[in-house]
Amino acid sequence: MAVARGVRMDRFQTAVPLPVNADRIQLQQVIINLMINAMDAMADMSGPDREMSVYTARIDKFAQVTVSDSGPGIPEDQRKRIFEPFFTTKAQGMGMGLSIARTIVQSHHGRIWAENRHGGGAVLRFSLPLMRGASANRSAERHPAGLTAPAPARPPAA
Repeated sequence: MAVARGVRMDRFQTAVPLPVNADRIQLQQVIINLMINAMDAMADMSGPDREMSVYTARIDKFAQVTVSDSGPGIPEDQRKRIFEPFFTTKAQGMGMGLSIARTIVQSHHGRIWAENRHGGGAVLRFSLPLMRGASANRSAERHPAGLTAPAPARPPAA
C-alpha cells in the first residue's frame, strides 16, 4: 500500500509481543485507517519527503501504537475535532474513519489522540491495556502487536 503511493515506511519490532484482549480485525481496521490518513496527508508532497512510521511500545500496563507522517501536520483548531463524526479535512472524505477508530479503541478500554510532530507532520497514537499476567512467552500470532520505536509517549490526561 505505501509503496504504491510512493511513501517510505519505517516500522520497528519489539523483542516481545504486547498481548491485548481485543478483536484483531477491529484493531487492524484502526491501524489501516491511521496509515491511509497519514499517506493521504502527504499526497501533495514530493516523493523523497513522504515518510511514515508505524510502531508499538509498552508504556506501563498499556500497548501503544503510533503512526506518524511527514505531512503538514494537523492545524491546532482542527486537532480536537478530527475524531468527531462527519468532520473531515479531505475533499472526498466522509469524516467517519477516525470517529470509527475512536469508537473501536474506546470499546477496548483504550485511548486515541493526535499531536503534531516537531519539525512537521502528524502523530496519531492509541493505547490499549495489556492483558493481566501477560508474559513475554505468549505467541505473537495469538495477539496483535509487535512493533516499537524509540520515543513512545504517555497519553494526555483525560
